[in-house]
Amino acid sequence: MPPARAGGCPTALAALGIALAGCHGAAACVLQGVDAGYCAAAQDVQDKMPFCGGLVTYTTCVPRTVPWFGNVSVANKDAWASSTFNAFVAQRIGIENGKIQPSDQTLYNLYTGNETKRFTGNSAQDCINAYKNYMCWMNFPRCDPAGNSLLLCRSVCENFFQACRYPKPMWRCYDPMYYGGQYPEGGNGDQVYSSTGSPVFLRALFPGLPFRENEYEDNKVDPVAVCTPSIKGGARAAALSMAVAAAGLAAVAVLATGML
Repeated sequence: MPPARAGGCPTALAALGIALAGCHGAAACVLQGVDAGYCAAAQDVQDKMPFCGGLVTYTTCVPRTVPWFGNVSVANKDAWASSTFNAFVAQRIGIENGKIQPSDQTLYNLYTGNETKRFTGNSAQDCINAYKNYMCWMNFPRCDPAGNSLLLCRSVCENFFQACRYPKPMWRCYDPMYYGGQYPEGGNGDQVYSSTGSPVFLRALFPGLPFRENEYEDNKVDPVAVCTPSIKGGARAAALSMAVAAAGLAAVAVLATGML
C-alpha cells in the first residue's frame, strides 16, 4: 500500500486517475501525493460544483490552475466526478436489468442474482446516494485548520457497503495491509501464501484507502474534523431510510468488477 502523507490523501488514488489538488505554500493540501492546489471555503467554490457542491459544505482542497495544464479546475473536476458517477450507475443498472451483459458469464450471473440487485430494487436510491457521497467526498477532501487535506472517514466507506447491501466479507474499509479487508485471505483468518512465499490476496485496492476512524466530541454526537467529511449526520446522508446509516476509467473498472 503506498504511503499517505500525514494529514494528506492516500497516494494510492494516483492509480485511479483522480485529478490533482493541493494548497498554496505552507497550507498545502494534497491529492495524489502532490501539493498542487489550495484550500477554499465552501461558499467560494460551490457555484462551480453543480454535482458535488451540495455535499461539500466544508473548507475543501481544490485544484490550482497552472499555465501548463489549463484544464485543471474546480468545475472540470466536478464535471469529471459527475460523468464517472453517471457512467458507472448506468452500467450497473443496465447489467442488473439484463440490458448489458458482461463478457464473463459468471460475473453476469453474480450481477443479476436477486441478492445483488444493488442499484435497482427497493434500496436502489440509498445505494446510489451513498455512491455519490463517496465520489464527492473522495475527490473534494476536507481541509483542517492547518491546511492539510484529510483522509476519508471510515464511516463513508462502511455506509456505502451497507447502503448497497454488500455482505460483510466484501467490505473494504479496513486494514490497508489486507487491501481494505479486516482479515487476510483464508477461511480461519490465516494468511494464504503463494509457492514463492508471497502473500496472496483475492481483492484489489479499493478507491479511498486508507480510511480514518471518525472522532466525536464528548457528547458523542458532534464530529471532530479529523477526516472527510466530519459533518454532523454526513455519513448517514447516503441512506436516510436505513437504521445505520471510485477515479477515471480505472476507478470505474475497480468498482464495476469489485462491487458485486
